[in-house]
Amino acid sequence: MNEEEQVKALEQAILERAQGLAEEIRARAVRQRDDILHHSAERLRQKEQRETQSAKVSAERNLRRQVQAGELRLQGRLEQLRWQLILELEQRLTERIAQLRAQPEDYADWMDQLIDEAVRLIPPDALRAEMNAEDLERFAPGWASRIERIAPGWYIELSPQPLQTLGGILFHSQNGKVRLDNRFEGRLARRSQGVRQAIQRQLFGHRTGD
Repeated sequence: MNEEEQVKALEQAILERAQGLAEEIRARAVRQRDDILHHSAERLRQKEQRETQSAKVSAERNLRRQVQAGELRLQGRLEQLRWQLILELEQRLTERIAQLRAQPEDYADWMDQLIDEAVRLIPPDALRAEMNAEDLERFAPGWASRIERIAPGWYIELSPQPLQTLGGILFHSQNGKVRLDNRFEGRLARRSQGVRQAIQRQLFGHRTGD
């Protein structure tokens, strides 16, 4: 299983957990609401027997307030759950890049994939690549032959200035008009946005902006 498949499997596990937890919370909220309705209805019936019409109106108003308060608590719990799942995903992906960096051959393959992706997504142009100091020391020797092997005919200059990043490559055109952030942080931000929307649909049943 390659890095992309592992990340997708991780995302799927997170989403399945979100769905299971959301269903559990919703079921609990329904039970709580039914209990509130049952007990409130019983109290209301008793009140109707011994109190005036004014007391009945007050009881109905109190019932509505209790139901609304329960629904607000449910929304708050789901929102808290959403952020817990997002933070868990980001933490696990960060751990994944650390594991990947500890495996030189796998990490080099991943970097090759980033280069291949860049030349497929960006119109043919002279590009500039930036990476962190550790990767720069490792990939600078033989950079030209690597590019020729992955993207024959392309010219991608490797910047000698290191970039602050956990890993990956930042690509941009020489004139600065085109930019592809294939650093770990950039890919995480793009992936997290999609996962956030998926979790949002799982928990709330619709999409909203963050």
